[in-house]
Amino acid sequence: MKRNANAWEQVNLAGSIADLKHSHYNNTLAISALIEILIEKGVLTAEEFHMRAARLEQEDDRIATGFNNGTDVSS
Repeated sequence: MKRNANAWEQVNLAGSIADLKHSHYNNTLAISALIEILIEKGVLTAEEFHMRAARLEQEDDRIATGFNNGTDVSS
């Protein structure tokens, strides 16, 4: 009986992962569409977008590194 329960847990986990992948795809598509519209309307340039994305990634890396070292880098 325990073996069947474990198999169903794995099936449920696989289904949950598939749902997350689908949600991630939909979110990525929506964000891409919004970015394209903002650039087409002249709200921002592609260069501004890329520069901001690179800056945010650097900040995330700095925070992640600080957490891994046990330091508070939230300020």
